[in-house]
Amino acid sequence: YDKCTHCMICVEKCPTKVIEGDLSIKDKAV
Repeated sequence: YDKCTHCMICVEKCPTKVIEGDLSIKDKAV
């Protein structure tokens, strides 16, 4: 997964941690 639309999925599935959404900022910051 190069890009993730969901924060939860991004953190667990995406190795690059590329998120696009409202919670992306919170999840990416952690």
